[in-house]
Amino acid sequence: MPVEHIAFLKFNQEVPEETIRSLMSELERIGKTQVPGFIGIKSGSYDSPEGLNKGFNRAFIMVFENTDARNAYLSNPEHQQVAGKIIANLAGGLDGAVIFDFNAPLTPPPSPRTLAVAAAEATGKAIDSLSLSSGKAQECEATLSQVLAKLRDFMGKVTPPASATTEVKEQPKEYTPPSPQ
Repeated sequence: MPVEHIAFLKFNQEVPEETIRSLMSELERIGKTQVPGFIGIKSGSYDSPEGLNKGFNRAFIMVFENTDARNAYLSNPEHQQVAGKIIANLAGGLDGAVIFDFNAPLTPPPSPRTLAVAAAEATGKAIDSLSLSSGKAQECEATLSQVLAKLRDFMGKVTPPASATTEVKEQPKEYTPPSPQ
């Protein structure tokens, strides 16, 4: 399972942006050239009007294929040298860093129910468009009815039985996309 390695950093104010970018580039170079299983890195400066960063002014997220790849990166001598340079430029040294790793799939696959709903919406839009352009509204309605019947049947097969569901006290509001102008 992929591992995300997240760092929140509190660089001293006098550290030039160029130095920070160079350090981030070094981390990426080490991952790309020396660590099989390194997927990538994103980094950036704090950019939120909330003001809840507690002085942390930079973050990065690295993604590795698994814990072995992450561990190989952490023990890499060049990574340790760059980490030392970063710590030397942080407010309070190591106290200016928070590192948090977790295992998580990169993108969870959509559920069958989500796919069925999307298919129904797309089919409805396509048939609406066809019926408006061709003037064959009755034919399109019949086709849509057949498609919706098949989707209802499919939904019945992928929806867990009532005994397997958790009671929800309040139903979430349905999302209605904005209508085109």
